[in-house]
Amino acid sequence: MRSSRTRPAGGSTVCALIALLFVTPFGGGCSFIFVDSPPQRRPRYGEEVECSSVVWPLGDTLVGGYEGYRIASALDASDTAYRGARINRGQDIALGVAFLALFATSAVVGYSRVSKCWSLNDRSSSPSPGTIPLRR
Repeated sequence: MRSSRTRPAGGSTVCALIALLFVTPFGGGCSFIFVDSPPQRRPRYGEEVECSSVVWPLGDTLVGGYEGYRIASALDASDTAYRGARINRGQDIALGVAFLALFATSAVVGYSRVSKCWSLNDRSSSPSPGTIPLRR
């Protein structure tokens, strides 16, 4: 049975979008914020590049996994479970998908940056092709 109260159409959607726009640049995607890109130049023989930690992409992976769980839970729930909630089931699923996409993309970017940095360090420990290391 429907309540006699009416809400403006899309009111909670607007609030959810404003919250998403506010949260994303400040707290979403740790790897976007904290993992540095590797340098453009190849380090010289014996020189090591300081790499960001893999902890940030791992955190993004965990949050993305939680969002996947949330989406599955929302898909399994009935509309009556959302009675009295600030958002409806469809909005909950949409927000979950948006956050899953954000954190999954951030994790992929973070793992890629860290991996490139590590490979630069692996290559700097062996001489470049055509160079002969000097022995003393």
